[in-house]
Amino acid sequence: MRKLLSRVDDVFQIAERGCVVVPGIPRSSDARIKIGDGVWLTRPDGSEANTVVRGIEMGGRIRDSGIPILLGAELTKDDIPPGTLLSVEFAPSATVVIHAKSETGPIELESLFSTTEDGQLQFGWSARSRRRGVTPGELESCDVEFVDYIMEGFVPYHINVSVSGHTLTLTMSLHGTNRDEYIEPQVCHYLRQAGLTVTSTEHRTNG
Repeated sequence: MRKLLSRVDDVFQIAERGCVVVPGIPRSSDARIKIGDGVWLTRPDGSEANTVVRGIEMGGRIRDSGIPILLGAELTKDDIPPGTLLSVEFAPSATVVIHAKSETGPIELESLFSTTEDGQLQFGWSARSRRRGVTPGELESCDVEFVDYIMEGFVPYHINVSVSGHTLTLTMSLHGTNRDEYIEPQVCHYLRQAGLTVTSTEHRTNG
C-alpha cells in the first residue's frame, strides 16, 4: 500500500549525487522516512518510476513547507517534472471493516464521495483525499488516503470500498496515530448521515 508523501514543486539536480525534490517531507506529515526507503514517483502524464531515498537534506535548503529529500542518482531533473507525486510504502497498524446497507435503493458512491473544486474527494464533513484527481470509482480498485479532522486534529487513514447493490463494505487502514480510536465512530456517523444502516464492523490488528 502506498502513502502519498508530497507533490513536487521544484527539483535541483546535483552532479554525481542525484536530485533534491521540494517540498519532500511535509512538516505536517506523520510519515517516518529514512535513507534507503523506497519511493514511488507518479508523473503528471501517469507514468511511474521507483527509486530510493539517498539523503534527507536537514542541513541544506529547507523551506517552510517541508524538508527536501535526495533521490537516486539514476534520475535526472527531466525524470521528475513539477506535479509529480511522491509516495512511500505504508503498512497499516490496524484495519477496520464496516458493513452497511441501504433500505431505499442501490448505493451510489457519488452520493457518499463528492469531488471538491480543487479535485479532491470529500467524505462526510471534513475528510478529504490527499491526492487530487481521484474519482469515487477508484475507491473500488485501490486504497485512497484521506485526511480527516477529528478531535481537534488532522488524522490520516486509507479507504477502500466494495459496493454490491444495496450493500457497502468500507475498509479503513489506520496509521497508528493517537486519534485512531475516534475514526470508526466518525465514519459510521458519516454513513448514517448518508442514509445507510451500519450492520457490523470487523477489527484486525496488524503486526
